[in-house]
Amino acid sequence: MRRKGTKPRRRQPVEAQLELEEQERWACRGIFSPTYLRHHLPQSKDFPSADDVAPLYDELKALWLNNYGGLRMLAESYTRTRFLDRVLPALGWSLVAGARLPKGSLKWPDYCLIADAETERRVAASGDWTEIFRASSTVLEAKKVEHPLDQVSNPDYAL
Repeated sequence: MRRKGTKPRRRQPVEAQLELEEQERWACRGIFSPTYLRHHLPQSKDFPSADDVAPLYDELKALWLNNYGGLRMLAESYTRTRFLDRVLPALGWSLVAGARLPKGSLKWPDYCLIADAETERRVAASGDWTEIFRASSTVLEAKKVEHPLDQVSNPDYAL
């Protein structure tokens, strides 16, 4: 559904969405400069070469292409189970899904991403959400494909 008075968005063919070689696919918005992303980040010892990541890229691209129809048409839960639950571990993350914010909050992120499996197992076994959040490198909020990130996925959950 689109907002009144807005033009319908043109969709790129699904295959064209993953052609990264010739186009810049980032919006800096003041966080990182394009110069940093183009020149300095690739020189970092922690930044893998294109050859190093090619097999993973091919695997994840196939996963995206094979599931795109359902990712676009079905709910966020489909995006999580058919895509994110596979992609995040492939990218090296250990994750805790559905961690509640401490002190009885009604909000929680879809994933807490933890840098190593041992830490994830330890904090998950503790059951202490405060420890889970402390151990998390970041959190991730899943959305249905093409759902605007600044909109609530399900109005019933809005506070």
